Amino acid sequence: MSNILNRLDEYMLVIDYNGDIVNCNDKLISKLKYSYDSILKLNIKNIIDNENDIIDKIIKLNKKINIDIKLRSRDKKIVPFNCDIVNSNFKGQSCIFLVCRDITDKYYKKEDLENLLDESPFMIWIKDVDGKYIYSNKYNNRYFKKYYDTEDINILGKTDFELNDKKIAIEFKKTDQKIIQSMENERFEHKVECFGEIRYFEVRKYPIKNEDGSLKYIVGMVKDISLERNLEQEIIKNHYNISKLYEIVNKNNHELKIDQLLEEMMADLKKHLNADGMSLLLYDKDKNTLIPTIKLGVDKGFFEGIEFINHRNEFI
Repeated sequence: MSNILNRLDEYMLVIDYNGDIVNCNDKLISKLKYSYDSILKLNIKNIIDNENDIIDKIIKLNKKINIDIKLRSRDKKIVPFNCDIVNSNFKGQSCIFLVCRDITDKYYKKEDLENLLDESPFMIWIKDVDGKYIYSNKYNNRYFKKYYDTEDINILGKTDFELNDKKIAIEFKKTDQKIIQSMENERFEHKVECFGEIRYFEVRKYPIKNEDGSLKYIVGMVKDISLERNLEQEIIKNHYNISKLYEIVNKNNHELKIDQLLEEMMADLKKHLNADGMSLLLYDKDKNTLIPTIKLGVDKGFFEGIEFINHRNEFI
């Protein structure tokens, strides 16, 4: 039973019907700064900071209740908890279980946080100090399912060397080591060949520390920035083409119609991105306004009748 209590996320305290403490999990012992042997010598009255009627309520009510309590640590600090009080058996003895959470955890649970992370537009994961994944949100799971082309995959408990190509795993391991050495938040960009194409990922990694400052976990947030990188390359490519065309036109003493060239460039870019619309707004420094100069697709209707936009983004 003690091993089971130590595996729980909650702080666990077990007392008999006299209030004597008969068991306590390691998490609560650490929080209250007692040793296991010393806390077993105490009665709940020795460590609770609430009024006596709270203690009577805990001991006498033979049903599950939820209450707020304050426990005193060994160094006399007050630690607030929200607790579910449950009657059950411990080693054949009728006892009272206090299933406690930090008071800040009162209004949400671990499942609530995981549901929130599952809705994130980022791939989010957590690794332990050995590089094994101990958490992965739905977006990250979908990536690996697509990578392996199967629904039957579980990445938890595995390292990057078990999940990725060796070259990719070495790169991921290298950036993990930077976090371990610096113990600071870091941003990386990975260029990865996957799904039959080159993709770019922005990765932000954060160290989670133990109380002594040592590394406990590495948290990663990953964003697919392939579209942005491909767009940048298209802009560079088109800029180069315009520059060459400018040189050719000047050499032949022809008048350069820059608006037409820009419109043709944007039409190609719109087609490449499969966009419904695209616009080019030029900034008028003197008037501090944006002027819709080129409008393609649905943007023609959007900017119809709009001559300029001021710096507050109000249509004039």
